[in-house]
Amino acid sequence: MKRFLFPGFFFFTLLMAATSGLSATIPQRLVVLPVLFIPKDVHVSEQELKNYADKLQSHLKLAQDKYKALLETDTFAISEKKYNFCHAAHDSAFYDLQVEKQALSAAGRGKPVAMDCSHIMAKELLDWNHDNRMDSRTVYLMLFMRPNNQAPGSHPFGGARTFNGPPNTGGGYVELEMYGLLHDDTGRFQSTLVHELGHGFGLLHVDSFGYNISTNDSVMSYNKKHWTKGLQPSPAGAFNPEEYYMLSLNKLAFPNFRFIENKHNPQHKSMKDVESHHLGPMDPSIGPFRQVVGKGYELFHNGKRVNGPETVFWTRSEAQKNCQLNAQNSKNVKIECRYDGVRFYP
Repeated sequence: MKRFLFPGFFFFTLLMAATSGLSATIPQRLVVLPVLFIPKDVHVSEQELKNYADKLQSHLKLAQDKYKALLETDTFAISEKKYNFCHAAHDSAFYDLQVEKQALSAAGRGKPVAMDCSHIMAKELLDWNHDNRMDSRTVYLMLFMRPNNQAPGSHPFGGARTFNGPPNTGGGYVELEMYGLLHDDTGRFQSTLVHELGHGFGLLHVDSFGYNISTNDSVMSYNKKHWTKGLQPSPAGAFNPEEYYMLSLNKLAFPNFRFIENKHNPQHKSMKDVESHHLGPMDPSIGPFRQVVGKGYELFHNGKRVNGPETVFWTRSEAQKNCQLNAQNSKNVKIECRYDGVRFYP
């Protein structure tokens, strides 16, 4: 999905958040952290939890191998913390109810939902791990547990995204069902895990770039030929050129992977606007953005900075497009635009 820039951005002066720099102690490598998310009405022994965590770890290492096979020079890192159990703030019915409210709202049969369930659970994970969206170097791989490991209803938990939009902007969030892990003979858990981790690293579905989502060979398609059973490696053949390019931008996750034009893009498709395609950031309900001077996009009207703090995570092409809009629509205002502290307009 293409990120939509704020159409009225150039008409308003946005209030600045308190200025602060990025901490020098923040680790520079993303890690995937597997977490069992345990609602209040789920009662299970510590040994059972460890058994589930071990099985999840086996799947995660297999997914790590898959990325290594496709990228060759790198793969994602897995946290050394093996047993991670987040005891949730509510019972399982609460989270199911939020998803039902979302579905009704999306269908026009219910009130708008102020904070959807994914944001609720992501915020709980961040708080549990004493983490925040700005500084996070963690992709949370969350498995939602149900009482007696029962099957999910009509709206199972599943999906993923980065916290802040484009790749290389920090951590992310993946949600899957424990039921899928325990019934992975039919649940396609491994291939789903590989796919959802792609979203957690900033990738979109293949149809965002014009490929057929049902037949394309990428892990970011819905091709049934990629489905797996148990600890069976995903048979997906490769990434598409746009996906190789996007992963090469995510130096936090894949610092040793480089995009090689002849190898990863043999048809020489244009990558000019690829970085502008992403899911966009999760909303401020998971935590506020923080202004960082000299980082990301900064917009000045008559010498006064007027950009909001979320632009710290905008891509260069998004910054250029928004700057152009400001220049075209603010005739009586002196416009200056910077990216990562370097002025690019005028």
